[in-house]
Amino acid sequence: YRVGVLGATGAVGSTILEILAERDFPASEVVPFASARSEGRALQFGDSKINCVVPSDETIKSIDILISSAGGSVSAEWAPKFAEAGAVVVDNTSFWRMHEDVPLVVAGVNDEAAQNHKGIVANPNCTTMVMMMALAPIHRAAGLERLIISSAEDASRKSS
Repeated sequence: YRVGVLGATGAVGSTILEILAERDFPASEVVPFASARSEGRALQFGDSKINCVVPSDETIKSIDILISSAGGSVSAEWAPKFAEAGAVVVDNTSFWRMHEDVPLVVAGVNDEAAQNHKGIVANPNCTTMVMMMALAPIHRAAGLERLIISSAEDASRKSS
């Protein structure tokens, strides 16, 4: 597979690259996509370096799988373009989560939902995804009717 990572220089994108390398994902090539600000920047990928590429109609050709974690507005613009160019997009942003024609998939919980994709597959936010890994077996075994969940996430702001 020719795999692209959109948002490769961000915290999540760099972690995705680390995991792909650690797990020896069967990629013929991994392409780190980033903004023009990072174009050409060398990133570590396993024992080698790979250079950041800016997404364009030309650079997105021949990508088989795109893992997108560059933020909602970037995903809104580029995920459909990658899908149209033939990639299956696995989107980690909030943008595609509530679109009726985009399956929301948690690996190991509802894998079969990914079969009905039209080029883009979304995943829920981090707290929901982790929760589903624990709750799905309980639901299958005993049935859950209702959950009331609260999560507290950190917030910060720059001081002036």
